[in-house]
Parts: sequence; C-alpha cells; structure tokens
Amino acid sequence: MILRITKSKNFILFVSRTLLFALIYQIVFPSISFALTSGPSQPEVQAFEPVGTTDMVEMATGDFSYNIPLMDVEGYPVNISYHGGVGMEQEASWVGLGWNINPGVINRTVRGIPDDFNGEILQKEFSMKMERNIRVGMGGGVELAGVGDPIANLSANLGANLNFSNYRGVSCDFDFGCGVNLFNCVSAGVNIGVGSQTGADLDLNAGMSFSSSQIASKEMAGGIGVNVGTGYNTRSGIKDIGINVGTSMSLHGASFRGASFSTAIPIGVKNFVPVITNSSTLKTYYGRIKVGGELFYVYPWGNINGMVSKLTQSDDDASRPSYGYLYSQNAGPLDILDFMRDKDGVFNKKMEYLPMGNMTYDIYSANGQGTGGNFRPYRN
Repeated sequence: MILRITKSKNFILFVSRTLLFALIYQIVFPSISFALTSGPSQPEVQAFEPVGTTDMVEMATGDFSYNIPLMDVEGYPVNISYHGGVGMEQEASWVGLGWNINPGVINRTVRGIPDDFNGEILQKEFSMKMERNIRVGMGGGVELAGVGDPIANLSANLGANLNFSNYRGVSCDFDFGCGVNLFNCVSAGVNIGVGSQTGADLDLNAGMSFSSSQIASKEMAGGIGVNVGTGYNTRSGIKDIGINVGTSMSLHGASFRGASFSTAIPIGVKNFVPVITNSSTLKTYYGRIKVGGELFYVYPWGNINGMVSKLTQSDDDASRPSYGYLYSQNAGPLDILDFMRDKDGVFNKKMEYLPMGNMTYDIYSANGQGTGGNFRPYRN
C-alpha cells in the first residue's frame, strides 16, 4: 500500500513539473513571432459607429452599445460611441476602454508590393553552405520473351539506392517495377518506390501504338501512338496526369515524323507572387555499369550506378529595386514588379503559352458619416 501511494505521488509530481516547464517555456519563448504579422493597429480605427445609431443593444450578440453626438464640424458630425463585450487583450482607445471617437477611416490592404513603391530596395541576403549529395545504387531485372516478334513481353526490375547528403543526412530508396507489352502495340507498366525522405510513390502508365508494319502499303506506311501516365505520392498526393500523342509516316523509304503533342492536367496548382531568388550553380556527375545475359527466353540483367552533385550559391545578396502598380513603367529587366502569375511553373523552350499575369493592386476601404465602400487605383 505504501509503495502504491509513493508511485502515485511521483506521477503527480512528474506531471506538475512538466506543466510548469511548458508554461515557463511559452512565456520565455512564445510560439508566435509578432514580427511576421501585420503588426499592431490603432484601436481608434478598428470600429466605426454612424452618428444616427439609436439601438442600445446589439441584436446579434446582446452587448450594450451607446452613441452620444458631440459636435458638428462644418456640417460633418462627430460622435463618441461605446460598445460592451470587451474581449481579451482588447486595447483601450484614447477615450477609454470600449469607448471610441472615429470620424471616419480609410483602410488599405496591401497586395504584393505597395503600389507607391518607386525603386525602393527589397532587401534579401541569404548565405548557403555548399550542398553535397552522393548516391550509390544497384539493381537488377529480368525480361521474358524479349526477342523476335513475341505475342507477349513481360519485364520486372528491382533496385535500391543509398544517399548521403550534408543537409538531409543518410537515406535509402527502394523501387520495384513491372510491365507488359502485347503484340508490340499495347503496353502497361507499374512502378512502386519507397524512400525514407520522399515517402511512397505509385506510378502508372499505359499506351497504345500502331506502327508502320501494321498499316503499310508498298509506297507509304504510317503509325500513331498514345500514352497516358499518372501517379500518387503519400506526401504530395496525386501527381499530374500526362498525355502524349505522336504520329509518324514514311514515303518511298523516306521517314517523316508527323504532328505530336503532349500535355499535363495539373493537380493542386497554386498562385504566388514571383520574386528573384539567389543565383546558384549545380554540377552533377553520373555513371552506370550495366551487364546482362541470356538463358533460353529469359534475359536477366544487373547494374551499378553512382552520382555526385554539388550545389554552390553564386550570390549572397539578392536585393532588388521594386516598383508598385503605379510606377511599373519605371522598372528595369531585373527589378521586382507588383504582379503575380496564374498557374505558374518551371519554364522550358517548348512552352507554347506563358502563364497569364495579373497586377496585384492594393485595395482601399472607406468608412465615414454618410459614406462607405471599397475602391482601387487605376492606370491609364
């Protein structure tokens, strides 16, 4: 009995010390960084009460409210108002807690860069240690009925990689894939990968093609192919759905590649305000040794691969002049502008259409006696 009471006291003491430590930690090291918020605002501009208000009870909450006309300044009335239901951490205005004198206010909501910026420098200094990555991997696979003109072709592969990084530490990846090809025109494949840092991946692809040997004449032959692929990651969700269509043709022995196009259906596209990042240089060295053999209709193979990459930052200072919506015409080619791009992504030379840009002008809201509403600046 004494032993049980002692254990109970020790448990209560442990819980008390843990709660005390958590309380002191939150006081000394708060989890909210006030420097990352919009900052404090004056309580005088947080509430506005029209001079013609007569209701003494807020119908939505039941809180007491009171309005007293004070004076008239050249036809513009000024009043003092009181609102009950004072909340936690609510600050008092210059006329008292719950009381306020607000003749009117214009609030500005900044979107992107402030509209009146005309060459102001956006400071950004970033220093990054060189990132080194080393990967060593090995794998193998087997292919069944892969010669001649088989009815069905089956393949499977298995691989493992060990990664060393001075940023992310040591990690390992495993992948397994299998595929089938029927009559050299219908194909499908599945690839499964598991990584200690990237999570689990499932990639699917299917295709259908008709080559010149199947739709051919003596003088002309042609072909068409369609391929569809997608995937899923346990950490990022569904991947983009890719579609690829291509055609080919041969005439009197000369080959021509016809129209082809590929597209992707984006999943979870996000919009963001573009910024200029610090320049860097990436160098990668990759090598692989692959060997295989033949045994009847079975073709086993194996490989060993390795990769070394180095990422070096070229410039620590990425500060650039910025120009708001009202002064965009003064910006240079490397300056930061007040706009955002819809469905932005990685640029490449084959992009037919660039993402659409939208200017992020500021929004203003006005409240006053007998007036109110929102407005925005316009450029001519």
